[in-house]
Amino acid sequence: MASIDKRPNERYRTRWREYPGGPQKTRHFDRKGDAQQFLDGVRGDLAHGLYIDPAGARTLFRDYAEA
Repeated sequence: MASIDKRPNERYRTRWREYPGGPQKTRHFDRKGDAQQFLDGVRGDLAHGLYIDPAGARTLFRDYAEA
């Protein structure tokens, strides 16, 4: 499930979930076209099993290696 909303500050918010019932992720854009392009990429990555959580990408290698 994914959507794009126009916010009161004239920016566009994208919302998506990695899996049904999972936590909602958001990202904001100045232009609707940019928001749509980003969301299309997320949907494609989810469909092909290539999606990487942006928060997970911030994990330090040292922490990953220790785990």
